Amino acid sequence: MSMYKKIGLAPGTLIYTGEHSSVNIKSEWIQYYPGGIVEEQFDSYSKESIPVDPKKVNWLNLIGLHDHGLVTQLGSDFRIHPLALEDALNTSELPKAEEFDDHLFVSLKMLSVHEESFLEEHISFILGDHFLISLQEKQGDVFESVRNRLRVAHGKIRSRGNDYLLYALLDTIVDNYFLVLDNLTSKIDVLEQSIIEDNHTNTLSEINELKKEQIKLRKYIIPFDLAIQSITKYESKFVSDEISHFFEDLKNHLNQIVMHLSEQRDALKSLTDLHISLLSNQMNQIMKVLTIVAAIFIPLTFLAGIYGMNFEQMPELSQPWAYPTLLGIMAFVAVSLIFWMKRKKWL
Repeated sequence: MSMYKKIGLAPGTLIYTGEHSSVNIKSEWIQYYPGGIVEEQFDSYSKESIPVDPKKVNWLNLIGLHDHGLVTQLGSDFRIHPLALEDALNTSELPKAEEFDDHLFVSLKMLSVHEESFLEEHISFILGDHFLISLQEKQGDVFESVRNRLRVAHGKIRSRGNDYLLYALLDTIVDNYFLVLDNLTSKIDVLEQSIIEDNHTNTLSEINELKKEQIKLRKYIIPFDLAIQSITKYESKFVSDEISHFFEDLKNHLNQIVMHLSEQRDALKSLTDLHISLLSNQMNQIMKVLTIVAAIFIPLTFLAGIYGMNFEQMPELSQPWAYPTLLGIMAFVAVSLIFWMKRKKWL
């Protein structure tokens, strides 16, 4: 649904602004503690099937944002602020982090490498005292490594709270940002080599396509970097002091990505300059060749013009040696000009 349909509506009105989706609503419920884990999946969502235990970490992953009625019910069950739900359904919303009385809301874009480009998906997290809710547009995510760590109790993830789980999920998303950036960098390197070896006419359009990808990445990543900075700067009450250090590390990773984005932007600008410079050099070479050809043929044209005049009193015209002599003179002039241009290093 287009953004213009939200114009004039009251703040907090729930409207899904993404593309029309036929994705079936699914919910994934994971509850764990140091000694074990419970995983369940449902074809819909109901509060009764999700027993929140304050002594355990409770993670609800809801797939499918187009059913705003179900999202409204979710908000009522977990006392989620309407503005947070509105941002969760607004797929054109820039990444942000906002703290409400009962929860911390974070929204961003989940990216993954796909063939020659990348896939994007709007995703939101709602962190409460005893729960973490993630809201996805469609089936499929980048969190399987986190799920596996929970299943095998790898590291200390099970012994920490839901704020650490939020960090782990965000960190996985950021790791995939690196993969997406590496993929774009590889395409820039390949295009640069292609420009050097064969600067064809489609190069500028290829550079513009990469610039569009890069601009989109900047739009998604830089606001998210600012959102994480706000969490660490204002010391959210939903993130413990111990876990805030992990968010600081996440912020450092995002700073590296932002620097990488700046380097890519400079590289694309350099590619444009290189392409234009090579085109200018090619044009200069063409003009140089044409000028040399014209310079050689000017005296030859002069000689041909003289002996092409229709005057009767031209002594050479009656001599049998006149024609081959003139051709020899013209050849000598042409060779002399070429030799002279080589000495001047014009050739």
